[in-house]
Amino acid sequence: MEALFAPAEPARWAGPPAARARWAAAPAGTVLYPAEDLVADVSWHDGRVVALPEARPPERVVVVAGCDPALHVIARWFTALHPGWWCDVVPLASRPALAWFAEGLVHVAGIHLYHPDGYNRRWAEGRGRMSVRGAVWEAGLAARTPGDLARWGEAWAAGRFAVREEGSEARALAERQARAAGLGPVRWAGPPARSHTEAARWVRDGHADATVTTAPAAALYGLAFEPWAAEPFDWILAREPGPGVERLLGVLAHPAVRATLGDLPGYDATRAGERLWES
Repeated sequence: MEALFAPAEPARWAGPPAARARWAAAPAGTVLYPAEDLVADVSWHDGRVVALPEARPPERVVVVAGCDPALHVIARWFTALHPGWWCDVVPLASRPALAWFAEGLVHVAGIHLYHPDGYNRRWAEGRGRMSVRGAVWEAGLAARTPGDLARWGEAWAAGRFAVREEGSEARALAERQARAAGLGPVRWAGPPARSHTEAARWVRDGHADATVTTAPAAALYGLAFEPWAAEPFDWILAREPGPGVERLLGVLAHPAVRATLGDLPGYDATRAGERLWES
């Protein structure tokens, strides 16, 4: 019990300190991630970090940063196939995910970034040592009705087109399509959506008339969807990723997991877990 309640230091925060946090033994050391609910490993008060009785061993927690909504599905499979291990997902756009990976705050960065020479590798070189295919998904336009899909340019000009944050491929895709249609800069006045599912939910709830999201996120909220691009989502990791990440890669390539991902609308998981390149 003394070990459980001893200060869990030295530790580094990923994000601003919070009253409760989850933790993991990341490349940068013990890293604390502000909890968005009451499920946590540690509490923090007056600069003191204390492990909770229900805390997971941080060396058995793998953290993936990325925007793929299916990461949470993979995380559930991870614990089911490897009891006593956990996978936490930090929802980040591609470029922030790469930045966190470069700082050693997470074990894996999930990215999908367009480049005229192809997706991802040009952005990942010099940051990661290996990439693994997660899935290829349909990204595109979502709106409440097919008629709203056809009027997306009006939504863009009126500031009713919800966008993701800078550094996300969803925002870049929206801006490329807008330029091709002869539209000006985005006028969305609200906060950027933190995830594909949040962007889709805003459209469903009437806060926006259209957005760019993934096919599964649009289907989740009953939105009309028009695919604009097939985007590979790749995992960037170290050449020697460690036992937790190796287990997670095995889960990604597991036939049952591939089948689960393949059942999602607009998802192709036939190459999930395939190692693409090493540097």
